[in-house]
Amino acid sequence: MPGIVEAWGAVEVHGDGFRAQRGRPYALVLLPNRNARRLERLAAAYEVELLRLDGPAALLSVCRERGLGLAEGVVAELVGPERLAAGRRERRRRVVRRAVVLAVAALLLGGIAVAVDPGAEHGKVVNGRTGEIRVP
Repeated sequence: MPGIVEAWGAVEVHGDGFRAQRGRPYALVLLPNRNARRLERLAAAYEVELLRLDGPAALLSVCRERGLGLAEGVVAELVGPERLAAGRRERRRRVVRRAVVLAVAALLLGGIAVAVDPGAEHGKVVNGRTGEIRVP
């Protein structure tokens, strides 16, 4: 579930996230078509705000308005611009690899389906509950 976390203590910042010694929820985010009752209960239990937003861009906007999070320049300085760029390139490569694997799998499955079921045989007799049925 998306949300905003307060973190303190020893913190490690990475290109795609961070780890912290301590943390607690600051706010939970309710996206359209999600379980509103569950998030309302969790927000009440943790005594945090429930933000009703329509996507990641709206969450980023709220964080910027409230001065939350680290600026991209700070993250680049902490992680290193070359490691940040390498992480982005690797994520792009993974997405392309997955798309290629899915496309190849779809082609193979389609070929197998055509090879296994070449079509209905003409004049085939099928026996069912109502008796014998002849496929034209």
